[in-house]
Amino acid sequence: MIKIREKRTNRKMRWASLILALLLCVSALGIAACGKDDGGGDSDTPANGAASSEGIQTEDQTQIVKISIDCEALLAVDAAKAAEFSEEGVILKEQEVTLKSGQTALDALRETGLDFVDAGGYISEINGLGAGVAGDMSGWLFIVNGEMPSFGADSLEVKEGDVIQWRYSCDGGADIGFSWE
Repeated sequence: MIKIREKRTNRKMRWASLILALLLCVSALGIAACGKDDGGGDSDTPANGAASSEGIQTEDQTQIVKISIDCEALLAVDAAKAAEFSEEGVILKEQEVTLKSGQTALDALRETGLDFVDAGGYISEINGLGAGVAGDMSGWLFIVNGEMPSFGADSLEVKEGDVIQWRYSCDGGADIGFSWE
């Protein structure tokens, strides 16, 4: 009888060992799978443990744009009024500003340090010179690389080398070479 019990105990031990071995294998596979990047995870370390720069941004990318601000159109219409806000129609000579990737034409204006009024993406005043000073169709327009966008400065992401001009118009853009037609 003792031999029968030993055989049963040995069988139970073998089954227990087999089950334990299977559980360890499954656990090991699960742990190895956790180190894999299946595209859905956020692991920045490859399974081999080596550091990777792929997907890691160590510092924000920057870009340099140029910006200028003038009210030459107002100078041509009312030199005395223009003199209140600028010297010879120039509020800011062209200068370079550094922005982070994804920033906008509005951010470039902020970088100048000048006072301005943002009316929901439309800049209604710069350096004290507001829309309507020279009539109903007067106000600030911005031009990027020679083209006037049809949306607000807060929506236009700038790129390296862009040239941004803020220009005061007394005639809805016609006096500075642009029209809405």
